[in-house]
Amino acid sequence: MKKLITTVFALFAALVLAPSALALETPYLSGKYVGGDKVMLQWSHVADASFQVLYGPKDNPRAHGVEVAGGTSYTIGALFKNTSYVFTVKTLRGGEVGGYSNSVTVRTGSLARRPLPAEPKSAQVTTTRAAQPPAVIY
Repeated sequence: MKKLITTVFALFAALVLAPSALALETPYLSGKYVGGDKVMLQWSHVADASFQVLYGPKDNPRAHGVEVAGGTSYTIGALFKNTSYVFTVKTLRGGEVGGYSNSVTVRTGSLARRPLPAEPKSAQVTTTRAAQPPAVIY
């Protein structure tokens, strides 16, 4: 009986009291500007996992996302020049989602993509009056 109670308690402790042992690992993230409009990210290995890379400017750090199927690095391009971007990574495996990695802030250089011009505050539309075609009588 004592052996049965010990076995049940050990199973209970493994499944209920220590769920963190079964949880997905959270990767450690690093990044650097590699020229042009690109930033290269690298993170620690997590076995049999894919990753969701989230990034955006400081005022909206999770504006964009891309899923990376395995590996430990990814290069993001088409970034605006002289802009600080914040990057984080989440681990995905099956239906499980891990926690966010540490955040990394990288500033792009002056050779990156130019920002889009601001829209005019008011647009002026002019029209010309075209001559009406002659009426056709049948």
